[in-house]
Amino acid sequence: MQFDWLSIIWLSLALVLPISALIGQRLDWKKGVIMALIWGAIFAATAAFISAVRG
Repeated sequence: MQFDWLSIIWLSLALVLPISALIGQRLDWKKGVIMALIWGAIFAATAAFISAVRG
């Protein structure tokens, strides 16, 4: 799977929104890390699906 810089920048910026929402909830570190990993997996799966459909 080949990423160009624009896709990497977009993905990292797209992760800022849910991470900032989790910080706003004032969760403890363990739960926050788990939730951040789940959000990361959701974004990675979506990006992989879109890349697979595009061909």
